[in-house]
Amino acid sequence: MPTGTRAFDNAAALARSTYTGRSRGLTRDFLADAKVFGNLFPNLYQGGIGFNLGYEYRHQRSKGQADPTQAAGDQLGFNADVETSFHTEVNSAFSELQIPVITSAMNIPGARSLEFQAAYRFEEFDVKNQLGTKNEATFDNNGDVRLSARYQPIADVTLRASFGESFLSPGAGQLFAGTSQNFPVVFDPFTGATLQPARGVIQQGNTGLTPETTETYTAGLVVTPKFLPGFTATVDFYQLFTRNLILGSADFAQVMLTLNGRDLLAGVPIDQARFAENIDRAEGARPIPDQIRSSTSNAGKRLVNGMDVTSAYQLPWTTFGTFTISTGYNYFFTFKAEPVAGLGSANFTGDYNNGTIPLAPGAIPRHKGFLRGEYEFKGFNFIATTNYISSFLDDPAFILVNEFSPNGERDPRTRTVSDYITLDLQTSYEFIKPEAEPAAEAGMSKDAKGGKAMQQTAVAGVEQGTFFQRLLWGTKLTVGVQNVFDRSPPTVLGAFNDNYDTSLYNIRNRYYYVQIRKTF
Repeated sequence: MPTGTRAFDNAAALARSTYTGRSRGLTRDFLADAKVFGNLFPNLYQGGIGFNLGYEYRHQRSKGQADPTQAAGDQLGFNADVETSFHTEVNSAFSELQIPVITSAMNIPGARSLEFQAAYRFEEFDVKNQLGTKNEATFDNNGDVRLSARYQPIADVTLRASFGESFLSPGAGQLFAGTSQNFPVVFDPFTGATLQPARGVIQQGNTGLTPETTETYTAGLVVTPKFLPGFTATVDFYQLFTRNLILGSADFAQVMLTLNGRDLLAGVPIDQARFAENIDRAEGARPIPDQIRSSTSNAGKRLVNGMDVTSAYQLPWTTFGTFTISTGYNYFFTFKAEPVAGLGSANFTGDYNNGTIPLAPGAIPRHKGFLRGEYEFKGFNFIATTNYISSFLDDPAFILVNEFSPNGERDPRTRTVSDYITLDLQTSYEFIKPEAEPAAEAGMSKDAKGGKAMQQTAVAGVEQGTFFQRLLWGTKLTVGVQNVFDRSPPTVLGAFNDNYDTSLYNIRNRYYYVQIRKTF
C-alpha cells in the first residue's frame, strides 16, 4: 500500500461526481376574439341603450420535459419533476348592456341621473391530459352575471352598488399532475414543531376537483362638492364570498396535518384522528409526521368584507404650481375561512397565520393606509408618500410562554407585532415640448396679409428647435427612494422561515432607484 502524502485534485473529483439536471417547460398560446358594440334605440328619451357583444377562444398547450434521470425515477434535489403534456381550450361569450333611465338633461329634482348596467359571461373549459390514461375534464360556469347601479340625487353626490359572480376553473396540472415527492416545510400542532417529513409529501393531481366560485358585493358613494373644487372622496363597502377554494397538494397537506394534530392534542387515538389514513407518524411518545399523502383539493369557503376610503384634494392653481393631497385607507371587518366543509370557520382578522390553515396570505391587519402629497410645476414633480400597516397578533403556536414570563403565566396570544410606518420620496422632471405660439399672440392681427405664412414659420421653429432640444423633448428623468428611514419589518415569530411577513413587508428596506423614460 502506498504511503506518504499524495496530491488530490478536488476540482476534477467534483467534476466527475457532479450531474446537472435539466428540465424544460414549453407553452404555446393561441387567442382569437371578436367584439361588437353600439347603441340600441338611439331615439329614446334618454339617448338609447348601449351594448357590447363578444366571443373569445383560447387554446393553450403546455409540456413539461423532465430531466432523463428524473424521468427514470431518480429524483434530483428535494422536489421531483414529472413528464406532462396538457391541452386547454376555452370558449367564452359575453354581453353587456348600459341602460340610462334618468339623465341630467331631464331636470328631475332629487334625481339628476340613474343608470343600470347588466353583464353576462359564459365560459367553458375543456382540459385534456395527453399522457398516460389521456383523461379529460370539462367545466362551465353556468353563466356568470354582473349587475351594477349608479344614482346621482344631486351633482355633488353619486351612489353606486354592484353584484358580480366569478369562476375559477381547475388547471390542467391541478387535475392531472402525476405522483411526485415534495418536501415542503409544515407545522405539526401535536409536536409543536416545524419540519419536513422524512419521506416527504406524496402529491398528485385530483380529477375530482370542482371550480372555485366567488360572489362579490359592493356599495358606496362618491362626493365631489361644488363648494370645494378639486376635492373628491369615495367610501366603498365590499364583500367577497368564495366557495370550493382550490388548494395545492402542499397546502392541503398542511390542512390535514393541522386537523390531525389538533385531534391528537385533544386525546383522540392516533388511528382515529382526522386524516389518519393520509399521515404516517414515526413511533415514539410524541410521534412526528413521517410522510403525508396529499392531492390538490377543494377546501371549504372564505368570507372577506371591509371598507375602502379614498380622498384627493387638488389645491387651486397658483403661479407657484399645483399641490395635491390624497389618502387611502382600508379596514377589514371580517376575514375568515373554513378549511374543510362542516368544520367551522377560522377568523384571521387582526392575526398572523403562518399557514397552519393556508387560506390567508399571511397577516390580516385591520388597518392599512397611505397619505400622499404631490407638487407639480412646469414639468417638475415631487411626491412624498407615508405608508401605514397596523399592528396584529402573532401566531400563538410559535410563541413559547416562557419567553414572556418565567412562571409561564402570560397568555401567548398577547404578543403584538408592532405597526409599521415608512416614507417614500420621488422627484422627476419631464422635458416638455413647447406649444406653438399663435400668430395673433406674436403681435399680428388675424386678418393681416401674410399672417398665415408667419404663423407657419412660428410652428416650424418650435418643431425644429436645436438638436439637443429635440433630443430632450418627451424625456422624463425620475429619482426616488423607498423606505427613506430604512425601517426593518417587525419581527413575526410565526414566520419561521423569514421572521417577517413576506405578504406585507419587503426585506429590501431602503431602496434607491433612477428611471429614464423617452416617448416619441
